[in-house]
Amino acid sequence: MGCASRCLPIVCGAAALLAAPACKRDRAEDERASAASKTTTSSADVASMAKATSERLAEARCRREVSCQQVGPSRRHESLEICRGLYASDVMREVGPSACPRGLDEAQVTRCVAAIDQAGCLDPVGTLERLEDCRASKLCLSAAAP
Repeated sequence: MGCASRCLPIVCGAAALLAAPACKRDRAEDERASAASKTTTSSADVASMAKATSERLAEARCRREVSCQQVGPSRRHESLEICRGLYASDVMREVGPSACPRGLDEAQVTRCVAAIDQAGCLDPVGTLERLEDCRASKLCLSAAAP
């Protein structure tokens, strides 16, 4: 039995031992990079999130307006499209990227939609700030913890 057959397992074992710490280090770096990408929100992501949220909240507000018979000829809103456009632009002013530069809390947005859905026709909604669950201070993500 030559050195090749006896030494090969030893050389391979040594190589594996030397490579293992490097693999662990690479894996740890990958995990840190992945976590950072999940917690970092780009301005494009914030803008996209704000647009989607403005449409979602406008839809909820217009559902309420329809149920309160405020959409149609000679009503507060001539059409559903006009209602959606008006409220979507209002929401963008209230919780858009300039108001919420870190983005929006999706769970809180869901609570806001529920609050709008539960508001009665006699409850003045006006701006989102009138509903506790729809205030910018609750909808906007706060600064990330260090």
